[in-house]
Amino acid sequence: MNLTGIPRFFRRPERQRDGGSVRRRIRPWVRVLYVAATALFVLWLAGFAFVPQRLFDDPVSRLLYSREGELLSARIAADGQWRFPESDSLPERFVRCLVEYEDRRFRWHPGVDPVAVVRAVRQNIRSGEVVSGGSTLTMQLARIGGKA
Repeated sequence: MNLTGIPRFFRRPERQRDGGSVRRRIRPWVRVLYVAATALFVLWLAGFAFVPQRLFDDPVSRLLYSREGELLSARIAADGQWRFPESDSLPERFVRCLVEYEDRRFRWHPGVDPVAVVRAVRQNIRSGEVVSGGSTLTMQLARIGGKA
C-alpha cells in the first residue's frame, strides 16, 4: 500500500522490524498538550518562590497589652485605618467595637440590612448625591474577596 500521499498524522503506527511490540507514535496535538501542561505546572510551582511572604506593607495600629495578654489600648495607624498586626485572632474588644460601629444589626439580619438600605436611600435623595451607604459587614467582606 502506498502511503506517500497520506499525511503522517493520519497514518497508522508502523511495526518495528526487529520483532518488538508496536511502537505507537504520540500524535502532535497530544504532545503539545503534554508540553503545555508541564510548562504551566512548572510555572505554577515557580510562582510560589517569587510570592513575597508579606503581601502588604501598610502601617499597623499600635497596641498596648497587659502582662496577661489583654488589650489595654489601641491607636489608629498612620494612614487613619485600624489595622492590627498579623495574628491568629483579633481581640474580642476590637471585634465588639467594630461590629457596633460598622453594623449594629449584624447578628440579626441575613446579610442585607433593610433598615440601613432605607436610611441610606433617604439620605442620598435628600442631599442629591451619595453621602451614605447601606453596606453590611457581610457585604464588605464579599467586596474585598474574603481576605480578612
